Formats: sequence, structure tokens, C-alpha cells
Amino acid sequence: MKVSVVSLSLLALVLGHSTSARPRPADFSPLGPTGKNGDNTVTAVEESAISVGDLREQAVEGQLDENLVDNITSTDFRTADFNGPINQLLQSEQGVLDLLQNYLPVELESALLRVDWGLTKEDLEDNRVVHRGFPRPNNASRRYLPNVAPLAKLEKLSTIQSQWGYLHYNQLTAAQRQAALPLVYQMRQLTPDQMVQTYLAIRKGLMTYPEAISGSTITSPGATLTIAKGLPTGRLADVQIMIADELLVTLLFSLAVDGEFETLEELAALPEWESLGSIPANDTRLLLALLDLEYRGDNSSSSDHLGSGDNWAIAIASKERFARNAAQSLGFNRAVAQLPTGSSSSFMGYTKEQDLLRFTANKYVHSYYPANDDSLLPVLAIRVHTPTFTKMLPEAAPQKSNTSTLWLDQDTVTEVLKSVNMVIPYWVNKHSVN
Repeated sequence: MKVSVVSLSLLALVLGHSTSARPRPADFSPLGPTGKNGDNTVTAVEESAISVGDLREQAVEGQLDENLVDNITSTDFRTADFNGPINQLLQSEQGVLDLLQNYLPVELESALLRVDWGLTKEDLEDNRVVHRGFPRPNNASRRYLPNVAPLAKLEKLSTIQSQWGYLHYNQLTAAQRQAALPLVYQMRQLTPDQMVQTYLAIRKGLMTYPEAISGSTITSPGATLTIAKGLPTGRLADVQIMIADELLVTLLFSLAVDGEFETLEELAALPEWESLGSIPANDTRLLLALLDLEYRGDNSSSSDHLGSGDNWAIAIASKERFARNAAQSLGFNRAVAQLPTGSSSSFMGYTKEQDLLRFTANKYVHSYYPANDDSLLPVLAIRVHTPTFTKMLPEAAPQKSNTSTLWLDQDTVTEVLKSVNMVIPYWVNKHSVN
């Protein structure tokens, strides 16, 4: 059987079969063939939260073709070209929406709330200027929420800020990682060149169909749908870029803290990054180099993928004028110690906030050594909207006594958010906005 157009929900069927259903190859994923060793060894595959029953309900509701649910098999995907299924998915607005809802729910929620936060804060800043008697030209017409009282906007900002949490990626089981970050989980099973191909295809699809998020039905509860439908059309593309950036930094940081340094090196050597443009490509390679220097230390491999001699990461970072400043902005002290002082300059360079936007998607990811002890294993924390995440993984709710190790403490969360201006400004209070 040949399937010409495949919904992502159908792709998920392969992971959704029970162990009593059709056998599945270990190197299979919704993205296509995986298997880092390039073999077809058959082993057990963890179960996804998506079941055949779930897909049947979607078919009954008219979201899926019921015959495809019956007839689809893992063989159809295993024998397909790697880029086939994912590229087919990214050819339509509905396909991109499927991708967002089923495989990027955490990233989607984060990006929408970031934009919502920023636009609401801009409204309050405009209100402050008007209050002081210096209205901007056409100020009211540019407001994001023109009919919402300033005090209500302040309460909205307060609610968003209080509901951000940072989840310890390292503490999640494999099943929890798959449920919370399904696309990152699947991409981690790919070879480096497949990772890049997949990421670039997804980024292009997101940018081609920016209005796909307007159809989003993932709620927190209800927040995402309201935000997506209320955003100015021109800001929808901003959300898609944020989602793509969040996906990339989560993938790269997770590889680093898990010790996948050979993968980082292979990724840095791939020419496909150039399709992003010279500056994003250089930023990506610099991030890969800094992650290697920070978390592998001074024992970088001696392979010569980049023709750079015995330390590929130093070779890349040394070409970037502001590499040392970037490492300092990221808190990468081990990387800083390995970079020559002449490799960076503060004059006309990037600010710390700009570095954090470039390399962490505005602190969507936060990595560090516990207790500032670099002899310990590094920790990766990922920013999530706590109510949304606990709907996905109720057992990880921060209110539960046995989940304290899964979350950064609130004081640390506030400090991390401050570093990227995602806390309510000091001048905003009930008196200033009335």
C-alpha cells in the first residue's frame, strides 16, 4: 500500500501499537528510519501515550481517514525515503498543525506565552508613556489588547510569570522524555545528518505556514487557543521561529549534558547549516563548540572532521570574535578558561541578553553544574508552562511531595527569568498602571 499524504497523528500510530500488534523495527520512528548504527536490529520499543484507540476516536471525529488507521503499518514508513513522511507532513497547514499539537506541545505553549508576555508588557509600557503625558503617535491603534484595562494586563503578566517552571531534563525517565518532548526524543535516535535534515525541514515548514498555530487547540487550559487567535498576523511568524529555536537548543543542550560529544562534533562539520544563512549557521556551530568545551572540558577528540587539527571546538570558537563573551554570558566557565583572551572583545559585541536569545532561545534551556561544582554531572533545565506540562504528565506535578527534584526552586526560576527580562519590571505596580 502506498500512502501519499500522512498525518503526523498517523505517524504516531507506529509508536502507539501495543506489543501484541504488528512487530516494529527498533530503528523506526515517526520521522523515518533511525538507527545510529545503520542496522535493522529488532529490539523492544517503548510505548507511546498515543494508542490505536486514540486514533480511532480522531477518525470518528473526522480528523483522520479511518481506512488509513486500519491499513497503515510500520513497513510503509520503514521502507520509505527518510525525508518522505516528514516532508509530506510539512506540505500543508493542517500537517504543520498536526506537528505542533502532537510533537511540539511544550515548545508551542512556551513560544505563544513568550509572545503574549512581550506584547502585553509593551502595552503597559505604552500606557506608562501616555500616563506621563507623552503619548506616542498612533499609540492606541498599535496596542495588542486595546480593550483590556492596564490593571488586568498587569494581573495577566503576574499569572504568566508565576506559572513558569524549569523542569530537570536529567531527572526524567525515557518514557517521560518521550511524552514531554516527543520530537526531541525521536530526533535523538537519528544520525547527525538526519538530525539536521529533519530540523531544517521542520523549520522551513513552520515558516511556510505561520498561520497554522491559529488552529491550535492545545490549551493551558484555554490559554493557547485564545492567544493564537488573538495575535497580530505579523507576529505569527515570530512564534514559529521561537518554536524552531526552542527545538534546536533543546536538542543540542540535551546531547551535551548526556555526553554525546561525537555527535556534537559531527553536527558541527555538516554543511547543511549554511541553508540557515551565514550568521545563524555560525551561531549554531559556535554553540556546538561551546557546549563541547564546557561539558567535555579540555579532552576534545582528535578527529579531523573540520580539518582543524586536534581540537575542533577551539578551532571554531577561535574564529568567532565574540566567542569568549558568549561563553561568559552562558555561564560556561570551563569554556571561558580554554579560550584565549584575544578571541573576544566587549566593544561593539553582543550584550548578555542578546547572547541568551541567540544561544538558549531566551533561556528556554538553562544548564549548569549543581552547587557550582564542575566535577559533578551537568544539569539541563527546560522552561515549561507548569499547568500545561502537568496536564501531560500528572505524575510530575510540582505539588507532589516526591517530585521536588524534578523542578528548579522558585528563587532560581526568578533569577533565570530576570536574566532575559521575563519578570514584571520594577516600575510596574497597581499605582503606575491605573
